[in-house]
This record gives sequence, C-alpha cells and structure tokens, in this order.
Amino acid sequence: MAPLAGTFFDPFRFKLQVVAQSQLGRVWQRAALADPHGRLYLVTEGACWVEYGGHRHVLTPGRLQLIPAHAPLSYGCPGRFSITWLHFTAEDAGGTDAFSLFEGPLLLDD
Repeated sequence: MAPLAGTFFDPFRFKLQVVAQSQLGRVWQRAALADPHGRLYLVTEGACWVEYGGHRHVLTPGRLQLIPAHAPLSYGCPGRFSITWLHFTAEDAGGTDAFSLFEGPLLLDD
C-alpha cells in the first residue's frame, strides 16, 4: 500500500482519541447532535443505524462507516450488536476537518 505522503491528506494532522469494542443494545440511541470528532464504526455482529447528512445508513457486519466531525448524528439499534469504533480528529491548521470536504456518505462494504 502506498503511503499517504504527497496526497490530499498532507496538510492534515490526525489525532486518535479513543478506540474500543462494545456490545450494545436498544439503549444505544441519541437524537441529532454534532461532535468535534470524526467517528469510524465497524459492526461485527448484529445491526444498528446511523443518520447524518439527511441519510440513514444501516450498519451490518463488514460495513465500515466514517462519520465526519461536526456532522449532526443520530443513531440507534433495534436489538443487540457488537461494534469496533474509534473517535479521531483530522484537521488542517485552520481547523478544517479533512472528511467534511467530501460529499455524501463515506462507507466501505466488504
């Protein structure tokens, strides 16, 4: 894999805030709130949903979802699920979030 040097990401400083694995259920829910960090979610069992940018995305095993910082985010779950997740920042010197520059959902299916 080629390094990210010499790419779009050069002016951005990445800072990992937290990485965890969780088993959650119906109590995992919230109304639209914006946070100063980006999120990366990978469901490993079960399913949940996230909603931001006017779109609801169902996350199932193998689907990697990136949610930019400052995006109003709602989420919930109909039952139990397992998730690996992380919070991070990726800002340039002016405070612009790297992933806020992309339009649409940022997801990867296996």
